[in-house]
Amino acid sequence: MESELRVTVRLHNSADVPKATLMAAEHEATWVFQEAGIATEWLDCTATFGQPDFLPVCQSAIGPAEVSIEVLPREKAHQVDRCRETLGASVVPADRTDEALLATEAYVCYSCVNGLALSVGRQNEVVDLVPAILGSVFAHELGHLLGVRDHSALGIMHTPWTGQELTLAEQGRLLFTAAEKHIIEAQVRMRQTAACSTHSTHKLLTSRLGQPATLMR
Repeated sequence: MESELRVTVRLHNSADVPKATLMAAEHEATWVFQEAGIATEWLDCTATFGQPDFLPVCQSAIGPAEVSIEVLPREKAHQVDRCRETLGASVVPADRTDEALLATEAYVCYSCVNGLALSVGRQNEVVDLVPAILGSVFAHELGHLLGVRDHSALGIMHTPWTGQELTLAEQGRLLFTAAEKHIIEAQVRMRQTAACSTHSTHKLLTSRLGQPATLMR
């Protein structure tokens, strides 16, 4: 049965990740959220030179039930100070008690993902490891955007990742804890309600609006 809880992810592939790798990573993250009772819809919002009209929805303002992930090459990740020496980062409200401000932006360093795969896998394993790691990073950062503010002692929100976490990721068993699932479910339900309401008091946090924010890695 299809979940009634759904979040839309606008994906920006600024690192030119191969399509097959990206699709496999999306599938991995989709499974992690499906196991948590949340459906995900992935939109390719990558801006292509000379083709500004990629998807009309990507040009509209992001809504309460939507979030965005940009996959960055290392040089851009370092330049904008999003993922320096980390796999990814999410822009979340600096005030944890402000439930009306909804996080929307996350960033992933693709070369950092490749580097981690190389550090733990044999050469013939790297091709298989990269999509599993990338998809798990997608899910981890989405977890932060959807209300999980702290890292955990185990599971997909644990950091730093070691060989044990990467083995679980490759097996599709690096998942949210029961407590994290509860937080995410409540957040998605609230976002869906806000998206349907014409009188919602919720505001969307983006790095361009100057609201107090912090980076969760």
